[in-house]
Amino acid sequence: MNPNNTYSRRKFVGTALGALVAANLAACGGGGGTSPTTPPTPEAPQTIDLSTTSSRIVGTKPVTVTATLGRGADVTWALGTGSPGTLSAATGASVTYTPPSAGVSAATPVTITATSAGVTATAKLALIPDPRQRTGLALLAGSLGGNGLIDGQGTAARFMEIAAMDVDRSGNLVVADLKLADSRTPAGIQNQFTVIRVISPSGNVLTATPLASLGYGHADGGAATAQTGKVSGLAAAPNGDIYFVDNDDSARLRVLRGGQITTLQSNLAASRVVIDLDGNIYLYSHSQLLRVAADGATATVLAGAATTAVQADGQGAAARFSNITDATTDASGNLYVSDGNTVRRISRTGLVTTVAGLAGAPLYIDRR
Repeated sequence: MNPNNTYSRRKFVGTALGALVAANLAACGGGGGTSPTTPPTPEAPQTIDLSTTSSRIVGTKPVTVTATLGRGADVTWALGTGSPGTLSAATGASVTYTPPSAGVSAATPVTITATSAGVTATAKLALIPDPRQRTGLALLAGSLGGNGLIDGQGTAARFMEIAAMDVDRSGNLVVADLKLADSRTPAGIQNQFTVIRVISPSGNVLTATPLASLGYGHADGGAATAQTGKVSGLAAAPNGDIYFVDNDDSARLRVLRGGQITTLQSNLAASRVVIDLDGNIYLYSHSQLLRVAADGATATVLAGAATTAVQADGQGAAARFSNITDATTDASGNLYVSDGNTVRRISRTGLVTTVAGLAGAPLYIDRR
């Protein structure tokens, strides 16, 4: 054997093994001081969170829907099949939904979908009729002659004495209907009990209060036990619950929910209740407004004081009211009250301003 050939073969094998080892070290990040290659960070999954500029219960005003994404990408928008109205754009970070100009005659669901990177989210709105689009004066339910507690369609129904009224998210009227009871107070005054009744947009009247035998009382429960006293204020929440103030011997905040009546608070210094489009609950008396906690069990002062005083604008308890007789809310959650000879606005933070009339002015001005 040629010794030179043997040496050549050993040299070749050694060189090849060295190259292979160097390659493996490079792949593992070792050898020669070469920095390891950092693996790419996995892309975060796409998420879509939809929010609206106001309540998702829509009347006639446009509503803007905004998409907040988990990672950057394009967003496309679409109006659900059968949903009336229009969208302002097909792409973009937000879109404005405009209800149909002709309105709707009954509560109508509207769906708006946002799609980004293969992920879809849906905003569900409730389009309700606008009472201002109805013209003329017409009898919806009941009879112009005669009274009673009779359910039925239109003029076949009967009412006793409607003491409070509100409109729910489906366009139904919800009323507190008072009737004299068989019992009397210790002073000999005849008690009254209340029947809560729902009137559809077509005029169909149904009694919602779960009373097995009508009569005066304040018992909670369902059809077998629930009773009511004289209701002075009533409001329908967006989720279908009906809140009312039972205000005879002691003011109580109560709720009709799922066929059951539950007392939430007793010994209230308030006689009326109002609920905004987002479901926030407020109680009010002649001189003060209270904000009710989410569970309904407690209330804190939003504005005003417990005693009637000269009208004064201001923040929270520093403000003063003389005689609040009614209240309503706007789409932004502000409260508006009729207070004597003025209209006052109360913000969600409790700031009171006079928007019409003059706070502290006399009821009558002699301009002779």
